[in-house]
Amino acid sequence: MTRLNDPTRTHPHDRDLYTPITDELIAYLNRAHLEAGTWRNICEAGGIRLRQLRRIRTASTLTVSMRLMDRIIVGSGVGSLDDWYWFTPEDLIRMGLWKEPLYVAGRKRYYKGKVWEHEPLSPYQRELAMRRKAARRRRLKVLKQRQAQRPDWKRIERDRFLDGFFR
Repeated sequence: MTRLNDPTRTHPHDRDLYTPITDELIAYLNRAHLEAGTWRNICEAGGIRLRQLRRIRTASTLTVSMRLMDRIIVGSGVGSLDDWYWFTPEDLIRMGLWKEPLYVAGRKRYYKGKVWEHEPLSPYQRELAMRRKAARRRRLKVLKQRQAQRPDWKRIERDRFLDGFFR
């Protein structure tokens, strides 16, 4: 991965290792499901959300972190972390599974080997932006005032309905 001559710039997820979701991983999850009984039991024992496990099972994400797999393995008691190959984020970018992240350093932007600088607004553009923002605020204020004056028809209809029962 191109670091653009800056050794301090790293991937945002560089502190963890990842494995791609493969058929073997899905088979492991099914085996852990047979041992635990339900998906909720696996999630509860591992301290993860059911939504996370569902994303892995449906392969809507491309990789799984070592931390998450460790929770699943410890919670289910099935398997080992040594059963899969683990990759760094830079390896996953080289493999084409992940995209290279956009790095921001002050006004400079770094992406895919390109460097560009964010240009500041001219005084005229800044004045236009301030006017637009003030106009948006005025419109929002007027809208809130109109909504406050408008009767709450749901409450009125509910009260009329309930008044028919209690008369």
